Amino acid sequence: MSRDTAVAPATATTKLDLSNDPTVKGKAGAVAWYRDVMGLSNVGLGLITKATKDRSLPSYKISGAIWYSTLDLWQFVQGMRRSAASEKWYER
Repeated sequence: MSRDTAVAPATATTKLDLSNDPTVKGKAGAVAWYRDVMGLSNVGLGLITKATKDRSLPSYKISGAIWYSTLDLWQFVQGMRRSAASEKWYER
């Protein structure tokens, strides 16, 4: 059975321009940044809201609005990386 949609390889064509300054406004802006810049469509508003509330995703509150730096957004998603198992599956 063949698939109808082709999956593009996950390769970066350009380097990200990351800033420590708060340049992304709002939780919806953070979700849009993940989708548009990083190509991550499965990072949603719920994850951003939870991570902002429990402070695992750093943010700034400026004039009542929440702002994120692109460096913090990048570091947050990199922190989700799982390490490889020490035992290789083919050595069992």
